[in-house]
Amino acid sequence: MPTAVKVDMNFDLGKIRMDFTKELNRAGDIVTKDIVSGIELGGNFGKKWKRNAPSTIAQKGFDKPLYETGIMQWLPKKKMATKQSQEVVIRVADTRDFVGRIHNEGLNPKIPKREWFGISDKAKSEIFSIVEEKIKLEIERA
Repeated sequence: MPTAVKVDMNFDLGKIRMDFTKELNRAGDIVTKDIVSGIELGGNFGKKWKRNAPSTIAQKGFDKPLYETGIMQWLPKKKMATKQSQEVVIRVADTRDFVGRIHNEGLNPKIPKREWFGISDKAKSEIFSIVEEKIKLEIERA
């Protein structure tokens, strides 16, 4: 989804505070909530995941793809944005990194691709609105 912002006004660029800490951390919360919601609902990015195999259902006792112990949806923010570092890093629990990657990309017909980790279009739209509003406020202030 290409996104462009065009600004057509005069302002002092030096007066614009480029601190997006609050907005980036909100974006991290939005993405985390979106991923957890996808796991709980059994699908993400507008698609339902393929059902578990009968043997998996028998082993787990229920048919909920990507859910067994709840560890996959425990997404610690390894790094929050600060004024000095304008970046948020979201990762799965270290113990589930390998398993998460296999499920996200698929491995073979027995382990199908179930995209669960990423940023949905809905989350992108919400995040862009937050950042756009911050930019507008800073330009008006400048």
